[in-house]
Amino acid sequence: MNRLQLSHIRCIWYVSLLLCVVMQSRPGQAESLVWRSSLEEARASAISQGKLILLVAGRPDCEYCHYMKEVVCEASNVKPIIDEVYVPWYADMDSSTDWQPYASDLGNCYLPIICMIDPETTNEWRLRITGPYPAGTFEGYLKLAARLYPPKPNNLTSQQVVHDSQYQVTGHIWTNAQPTNVFYRVNLGTSTANPFVSATGAINWIAPLGSYVVAGVSNQYTFDVYAVFANGSHSPTNRLLFSYDPTPGLLRPRFCSIQVANGVVHLTLADLTVGATNQVERCLALEQTNSWSLVTNFVSTASTSEITDGANPSCGRAFYRVFNVP
Repeated sequence: MNRLQLSHIRCIWYVSLLLCVVMQSRPGQAESLVWRSSLEEARASAISQGKLILLVAGRPDCEYCHYMKEVVCEASNVKPIIDEVYVPWYADMDSSTDWQPYASDLGNCYLPIICMIDPETTNEWRLRITGPYPAGTFEGYLKLAARLYPPKPNNLTSQQVVHDSQYQVTGHIWTNAQPTNVFYRVNLGTSTANPFVSATGAINWIAPLGSYVVAGVSNQYTFDVYAVFANGSHSPTNRLLFSYDPTPGLLRPRFCSIQVANGVVHLTLADLTVGATNQVERCLALEQTNSWSLVTNFVSTASTSEITDGANPSCGRAFYRVFNVP
């Protein structure tokens, strides 16, 4: 099935074609996409440029195919993504066979067949759709396959409490595009008064908060970040709300080593909060209720500490836990 017999679809196509003719006649109109005509050509170009392949497979008499190739793919919100991330390949299904492995499991379907393909793979696709789609929907599919997501902080989550006014947010971008810059801003509350400034790095980036967070004063802040790609297009903006509290938070203590020697268990603890009270407990049988017993209570004087406990030779195993106590 290469087209639906619906008159209103034809009307949309004819109007769209007329608009294309009018748009192409305007001075200064951006150049149209350059479509490769074979898989070999598309693959070589995509590998050399570090891009994905966008396959549109259709027939000359398919109105939907012309609509997707000449209208949707040229739309102002779609073409920049294709330029940035994809090498476009149009396959004439009546005169070529390169497209067939990407449709071998399809029965009757609407045309065109559209695949987003990693050029390093063979006969595989990241995402496949069939039929016509409006530009907004198709834009979403292109971004999904290309992993065009906004920059993501590694060490800042929504509603997180930061205790260091000189905190640096680090992050990355999961994308097949080529980011050139990451921009961020920090504002008090939900204000947008402060402008965006450039972070350090692109795919992996660093955004210092020291110029924005007022030391010693508890406040809530908004962190916004987005990426700019080589062709000037922008990623969506990632927005997180976080709080600054000058009171240091308690670290979660943990065991970093447990050793047994000469009938003594040596426990090394890390991530201790100086001045906090910690409790270490022992259990010999997890299946028994209320089987935890106190080993020691102590106040941390450093971030690490070592304690000892007598090993019970009659027990083949023992379990330990450590936690903060008020």
